[in-house]
Amino acid sequence: MKFVKRSQVSNGIRMVTAASLAVLLGFCAGCAGDPVEKQPVARPVKMLTLGLGGGADSREYPGKVEAAQNSEMAFEVAGKIVEFPVEEGQRVEKGDVLVRLDPRDFENAAAAARAEMERAKAFRDRILQAAKSDAVSKQDVTDAEARYQKAVADAEIRGKSVADSVLNATFSGIVAKKLVEDFANVQAKQPVLILQDDSHLEIEINFPEQDLRYARPGMSVEERSRRMNPEITVSAFPDRRFAAELKSLSTTADPVTRTFSATFRFENPSDIVIRPGMTAKVVLRPLPEVLEEVGEVAVWIPANAVVADETGQSYVWRIDGDPMKVERTPVKVGELSGANIEVLSGLSHGETIATSGVHHLSQGMEVRRFGAEPSPVR
Repeated sequence: MKFVKRSQVSNGIRMVTAASLAVLLGFCAGCAGDPVEKQPVARPVKMLTLGLGGGADSREYPGKVEAAQNSEMAFEVAGKIVEFPVEEGQRVEKGDVLVRLDPRDFENAAAAARAEMERAKAFRDRILQAAKSDAVSKQDVTDAEARYQKAVADAEIRGKSVADSVLNATFSGIVAKKLVEDFANVQAKQPVLILQDDSHLEIEINFPEQDLRYARPGMSVEERSRRMNPEITVSAFPDRRFAAELKSLSTTADPVTRTFSATFRFENPSDIVIRPGMTAKVVLRPLPEVLEEVGEVAVWIPANAVVADETGQSYVWRIDGDPMKVERTPVKVGELSGANIEVLSGLSHGETIATSGVHHLSQGMEVRRFGAEPSPVR
């Protein structure tokens, strides 16, 4: 057997390692080139062009969608539920049976009342016949008639109790919520379910007193609605707008907020699902002649588009150029109206500003419209 010295093994390993390293460096050298620089992507932001659907000519007020009718259905009588054929979310038509109580006690009581009414009628008839020959007094006639009328009324009450043991839908709508369990014992006037009419939907908002200038004293609700030109946007469907109308406007301001309660209604669309409880906004776009009438010349923008720096100076990010880039633009702001704020100087109609992500923008940053396909910054 031939033995190899340890020094020879170490030298061999070093030679192999050096050779491998040389090969690896040569391979990398062949692949080497200019490094690929990752191009930044334009930041997506929501944009608003003043005067084009959301600038000087609009006001926004947050609210919550409500059903046109919201009724807590209850029985007029007490009893045990024996049938509850509807489920939450089910659509029902006017007159449909919603809940039934056990009718047996009501039917027995009604039958007894009808029998008593027949006896009272027969007794009255005998008294009237006897009165023709003066065999009874006038008081006997009066008492017999009173007994009969009381029996008639009692029979009607008992008969109504039978009808009241069935709860029917008073209008077409949606079963919003069942408030009691099947086969429960319920009391008279105890709500058992909530029925909602969703053919029309409503939103109640707090209307600032300064925005009452769009209506003149004595003006009808219909004319006020026309001048305000309202629309509804629902948070779940931000790209949809729904024509609305003013339903009511309170005449007394809240003593704390100095706002007036206003309710707007709109048709429930058939192609999407809008349910009571969803967040929404009322958007008012007063007609041009109305703005001219009240001397409306200021620019209004969403309040969340305005940023204040460390000195308190307000500014917005104006968007211009191709590619689009942001430019810090100082503005002087005025009063708040709903979700909008008045800009007294610094902006003009036709200019475009960023309305989202404003705290993450910087001077000269390239942006793209939110929802548009991204492209590398040039």
